[in-house]
Amino acid sequence: MDKKLHVLVIDDDISILKVLKNILVSREYEVTLAMSGKEGLEKLKEEIPHLIILDIMMPEMDGYEVCRRIRKNPTLKHLPIIMLSGKGEIADEIEGWRIGIDEYLIKPFDIEELVAIIGGIIKRTYLGIDANPLTKLPGNNSIREEINQRIEQKNPFAACFIDLDNFKAFNDHCGFDKGDEAIKLTAGVIINTIHKIGVEEDFIGHIGGDDFVVITHPDRVEAICREIINEFNKMIPGLYSEEERQEGFIVSLNRKGEREEFPIMTISIGVVTNKKRNLTHLAEVSTIGSELKEYAKTFFGSNYIVDKRHEEEKEFSPQDEILKKGSILLVDDNQDICTILSMGLKNEGYRIITAQTGTDALSRIKEGLFNVVLLDIKLPDMNGLEILKAIKQDDPSIIVIIITGHGSIEVAIEALRYDAYDYLAKPLDMEKVKVTIKRGIQHQRLEAKNKELIHNLTKKNIDLNQKIEEVLMLNKSLQALYLGTMAALVSTIEAKDCYTRGHSDRVTDFAVSIAKELSLLEHEQELIRYACQLHDIGKIGIRDYILNKIEELTQEEWDEIKLHPTRGAEILKPLGFLEPGIPFIEHHHERYDGNGYPQGLTMEDIPLGARIIAVADSFDAMISDRAYRKAKSVDEAILELKQNAGKQFDPIVVEAFLKVREKF
Repeated sequence: MDKKLHVLVIDDDISILKVLKNILVSREYEVTLAMSGKEGLEKLKEEIPHLIILDIMMPEMDGYEVCRRIRKNPTLKHLPIIMLSGKGEIADEIEGWRIGIDEYLIKPFDIEELVAIIGGIIKRTYLGIDANPLTKLPGNNSIREEINQRIEQKNPFAACFIDLDNFKAFNDHCGFDKGDEAIKLTAGVIINTIHKIGVEEDFIGHIGGDDFVVITHPDRVEAICREIINEFNKMIPGLYSEEERQEGFIVSLNRKGEREEFPIMTISIGVVTNKKRNLTHLAEVSTIGSELKEYAKTFFGSNYIVDKRHEEEKEFSPQDEILKKGSILLVDDNQDICTILSMGLKNEGYRIITAQTGTDALSRIKEGLFNVVLLDIKLPDMNGLEILKAIKQDDPSIIVIIITGHGSIEVAIEALRYDAYDYLAKPLDMEKVKVTIKRGIQHQRLEAKNKELIHNLTKKNIDLNQKIEEVLMLNKSLQALYLGTMAALVSTIEAKDCYTRGHSDRVTDFAVSIAKELSLLEHEQELIRYACQLHDIGKIGIRDYILNKIEELTQEEWDEIKLHPTRGAEILKPLGFLEPGIPFIEHHHERYDGNGYPQGLTMEDIPLGARIIAVADSFDAMISDRAYRKAKSVDEAILELKQNAGKQFDPIVVEAFLKVREKF
């Protein structure tokens, strides 16, 4: 139960409101006041209390009408109501009992009696098996009653079974208080959605934990599901730390007691409807809803699945539809590596096939379907790039992850250009292998679903706005996965040099703050954020000894360093959604006076995003240790920025940075 019990008092007498508030607050209750029936009903949309104290005589809408509306609302009808009357006539009391009040008191009332009645009613209501004490939403009894009633009435209805994904990991990692916050946030999202686009007859119930039920009309259900998903996805990241939001996951123990990366919580909804089939009992609704919900969980991100089967297709077997865990082809001429990988991945439930040559690998691919190919770049009979091209030509949807040994970075970059999903360096880290494969299969399923949606749009052209919205949501998820892959590559670069770990994150913080100070639009700030995270990705092709060299670089080594902005731009060109931000990466080493690289651009010819990154990048480099020098102090770095404003740096950008630097 909440730390404080919540009471809503509705009375047009200000003196009564003040007295009740003072009394109840002194007894550790949380109190909300409303001076009219209409205001009271609006307050109920904002938050559901544990109990309502309601005056009969009020202007515009009397207490009877308020009570009738509350009892008519399936989500609010369980709330206990104490009615206050200044007249004390028997007819008033009878009417109150008739419309469903829980207690009737005559003014002036005895304070201690009122407090005792409030405590007794709340205890009876919330320690029973019905209303959930955390969310104050109707519990299992009310849910069963509501579904049975809809079945008996035989009117069209849709029951949404709602569940959070990765909630247990979040609860274990962050603690029960944070877990309760997540549950209350979810309840708030659902309640606000029904208030926004639902009707009074719609029902919201809380089964327990992170499981909820919404009952509505089939014609409204998909709009409600989309709104719940949209609002949940906007709000849930607020429960995570900035670092967790940036990484997109938390590390917690799985059910085997092993450490595992769990993505930020999403929401899955299974929808059962009697629109096309005759539902006859509660168990049938519950079983189908649970199975659909589990089916929704097999896809990446937040999703809803609506049961659209006809009566003749009544038996629902998601086992026939849910994609298998995944099938993997391991291609490596080292038998020991194949054996180790096979053992580790079979324990995760994957189907594993191995091949020691390129010829054998291509033959295996023609024989059966594979989700993922783990491909060694060096094989005895074929070059790995040739195999990659052949795989992609035959089936572009197959996820190919390159395995490379030392000295193969350039080849790995070439493989990425030929649409390899990722690369892993030997010696292999089994946990990283598992995470990369899992992310790749999620990517594959998103691509497949995206293609399916686009195909259906072209073929049927029905419910166009809904489908476009779904495609956009999926594309955003795909973008996040692409960016995650690129960010992983940047982390690989930074891991080469102990002096640059966290550099991209710090540069991002500095640059976004500068962009906000310059009043750039939100989408421009977002482009700068992405560009900062990836601004050094071109260094992936630079040899380690150059990046970590203590002595002065030779001209040849310096020329190689200066290629990294152009290489970074080339690597990122296939990501169309990043196109406007790629010039920021390509030109972040240009100088305001034209003496930079790669093109020697000057002043406003340098994209503004690149000028911002240049200041943020240089400042972080100055205050960080490097292999060839010690860090400068913040004051020394600021002085150098000022001295070079108008030469190396845009003076307006420097001025904006100086205004926001106190944040850091």
